[in-house]
Amino acid sequence: MILQGLSAYCGFPNLGGLRILEYVPIDWINASAYEPIRSDANNFQYTVPLVVGAQWLKMPMLPPRKNWSENGRPTDQGPRYEQLLNGIVPKLRPDASLEIEQMELLTFLVRTTDRNGQPWLVGDLHAPLFFRAQAESGDDNGLNNYAIRFEGATARRSPGYEPIWS
Repeated sequence: MILQGLSAYCGFPNLGGLRILEYVPIDWINASAYEPIRSDANNFQYTVPLVVGAQWLKMPMLPPRKNWSENGRPTDQGPRYEQLLNGIVPKLRPDASLEIEQMELLTFLVRTTDRNGQPWLVGDLHAPLFFRAQAESGDDNGLNNYAIRFEGATARRSPGYEPIWS
């Protein structure tokens, strides 16, 4: 299975508010070198190590009013933080369908940046995010796009992602 990143199919339209979301399949992470160490300020200290030849994939996305939410709730096994990243991927073509179909079979870590420019790492090697997409064709007032979602539950809040070690 070879993923290209949805930006390979969508191009980079000049749309106001367009963001680039980065994501990587869990299978592409070098689990033996993964160091989930956080600083006292909740910043991920090491880069996420990828297997040889792998790289973070990119997706152009128009976020809705908010594109990431993290909602905590207590459970009998400790706190759980529901993670949801969502948005609209514009200008998709038929050749993107296979990529999306393959993505729906995998789990991911996601790098995102909030409105203040703070980078975050969402998901965890042991609690990855699932990907879902809904196709929507254009109508008089709509877009020809996919509404996408990365979602899952983590045991801790997401850390900042400004690693100081590789």
